[in-house]
Amino acid sequence: MPPALYTFGFILVVLTRKVESVTFEQSSAQVVNKGTEELRINCSHDDSNLQVMLWYQHKQSDQAMSLIGYTVLMGEPNYESQFTDRFQIKRDNTVKGSLIIKNLNLSDSAVYFCAASTQQKVFAKEFFNCGSSPKPKHHKGLTVLVLQSEDQMSDPGRTLMLECKMGSGFSMGSYTMLWYRQNHHGAPIEFLVKEYDKPVGRLESFLDASKNNFSLQITELHINDSSTYYCAAKAYEAYFGKGTKLTVLEENSKITPPQVKILEPSKHECRNSKDKKRKKTLVCVASGFYPDHVEVYWQMNGKNVTDGVATDEAAERIETPPVSYRITSRLRVSAKDWYTEGKNFSCIVSFYNGTGTTKHFGEISGVEDKEDGGMGREKYLMITNKAKLSYTVFIFKSCLYGAFVGFLVWRLQSSPGKRKK
Repeated sequence: MPPALYTFGFILVVLTRKVESVTFEQSSAQVVNKGTEELRINCSHDDSNLQVMLWYQHKQSDQAMSLIGYTVLMGEPNYESQFTDRFQIKRDNTVKGSLIIKNLNLSDSAVYFCAASTQQKVFAKEFFNCGSSPKPKHHKGLTVLVLQSEDQMSDPGRTLMLECKMGSGFSMGSYTMLWYRQNHHGAPIEFLVKEYDKPVGRLESFLDASKNNFSLQITELHINDSSTYYCAAKAYEAYFGKGTKLTVLEENSKITPPQVKILEPSKHECRNSKDKKRKKTLVCVASGFYPDHVEVYWQMNGKNVTDGVATDEAAERIETPPVSYRITSRLRVSAKDWYTEGKNFSCIVSFYNGTGTTKHFGEISGVEDKEDGGMGREKYLMITNKAKLSYTVFIFKSCLYGAFVGFLVWRLQSSPGKRKK
């Protein structure tokens, strides 16, 4: 199977003091081949008062959402520096636009969000949709940095405070500060509260711009408060923090680290004659852990690898008591790498236990290819290729020799001294 890009759309609604709603329509989930020249993701909504349209990228490997760029009415797009080469934002009219990604590669695999907002900062309303100019104007200056507290764990019934700060050189007085949450990667992002809002249920925000602090207080914690919470700073565009993952521990639960193992590739995976590049797939299984505060990455001979990696979007919950989680990750490597004896493949799972992060390893080594009667595949291919070349040369020489003999016979028969009268 060729490498693929996954794009998804989700609807998110931000509510201001007066409850409003905006209806969005967006492109459905898409899977495209690596190397696809162009992919268009469409976005439209039904509120012509929202003059700003923004696009965000949310990668599975990173909790933070990255601003790609935005347009104000029909003006030229403004881009963040890392998205100036292959990303293009188009605006058809106030309520319709699209994001175009060119020459796609595996690093473009992500959830892409479309958002719309008013221009005014003080009365800013921002609505999220789940999920070209020939001379684009690029965003200048430093990218706004939003800093958040580390991941948190807590027992039910307690009160928890999540902290947010602006990076050096930026003032909260210049932005509207907001809090959001997301149940898991790829799920809708839910607006919670913004600065100066009155308490909403068990949620209350506190802003102290002089101390560069914007916090969210959650009282009487429930199990369903477990989510990733995002702090955002908004002017025209909204800049998000990396997110703080909160887990409210279940009754009688015990914090348990993962057990990690790597499954060998199938012996028959390379036998597809259409697979010219011949790949092998290693599967990493991390199981038995609680809660689901994990990140998975791969190494080959001690160096991080990202090409060919596909990890589950979210850990699978196993209800069998005691409750635990399981997650899998796959690494596709060349057959040559797998059939190199001594080459080391490592699956590393980072687990947050409430006080710190521990790393847990699964390892496996490349093997000699014994699928061809004990002869290594590379050696087997080399020998067969040499045999084919030798056979081709033999046929060529035989044809040449036959032609030469035929020519001699013809000369002898046509010689005047040898003719019968």
